[in-house]
Amino acid sequence: RSVGCLTPAQNDLFLRNPRFSGLKFPDMSKPEGVDRKYGSRLPKQAMGFMKSLLAMDPRDRLSWHGMLTHPYFEGMDGYNA
Repeated sequence: RSVGCLTPAQNDLFLRNPRFSGLKFPDMSKPEGVDRKYGSRLPKQAMGFMKSLLAMDPRDRLSWHGMLTHPYFEGMDGYNA
């Protein structure tokens, strides 16, 4: 509900998988969005990190290196950008 719709490729895989036969997703024409749900409770860097992890399209998600060097972790023990 917070992330949004599946990508076309993900939706195609879902529809072709017999395990999910007869199931359908709820209406996602107006997703709640993580900004609306958590934006007032998280710092900007935390929100940016979370959004980059929850991107629906895997190509838009952070790489492991991007996760480890994200500015959200600056100042924490073991941070190496």
